Amino acid sequence: MLGTPNPEVVGEVRFLQRANPGEMDSDESEDVGNIDNVLVHPDRTLLKWCALEIQAVYFSGSKMKLLFEQIEAFQFPGDPFPDHSRRPDYRSSGPKRLMPQLQIKVPTLRRWGEKFADVVDQA
Repeated sequence: MLGTPNPEVVGEVRFLQRANPGEMDSDESEDVGNIDNVLVHPDRTLLKWCALEIQAVYFSGSKMKLLFEQIEAFQFPGDPFPDHSRRPDYRSSGPKRLMPQLQIKVPTLRRWGEKFADVVDQA
């Protein structure tokens, strides 16, 4: 996307802060979102960058905490078998996680003339 095989990677960057955070409820006063990574072309004579989001699949079922508690309490030898149902929810991941991010971030980045990439797991 940047014309280089080895871009520099900048970690999570704040993006689109609210203009008047005090006017919102406490839960809504946080920043609108962050960009997971920014890739920057290593040639420092020009500023060429793009936003990179890393999207994991949403999981449905019991809380992950229950699985971690089970693993922590497990007595070896052998491997623990999960006693609660958790599964990747590919159908919900798009509408619940991916689309809201795209709807908020992409239009602004396009207005700035910058590129946006989203990495999703192959499964």
